[in-house]
Amino acid sequence: MVMSVKKFIELAQALDRALASEEWQLAEDLLEERRRVLESLRPGSLDEVSRAEIQAIDARCMKRLMKVQSGLLSEAKRRQRVAQYGSQDH
Repeated sequence: MVMSVKKFIELAQALDRALASEEWQLAEDLLEERRRVLESLRPGSLDEVSRAEIQAIDARCMKRLMKVQSGLLSEAKRRQRVAQYGSQDH
């Protein structure tokens, strides 16, 4: 396996862990590093096993990000209602 492919997989795994533990700044840094490594990969340098592993990790990361996004949207809507109508907790 080419070293940059191995590095890309390691970064994908680290990103998965950072998202799981909600370390947003680390996740952002890992995404940037992953982008740089991806640009250095030669076309066709990923074998099917590596590609499948990366796709599985990416799917988990996207699922986490969608869950976080949904939670943030719900919280924003709740805050907007509270600001507009006042707290219903009285």
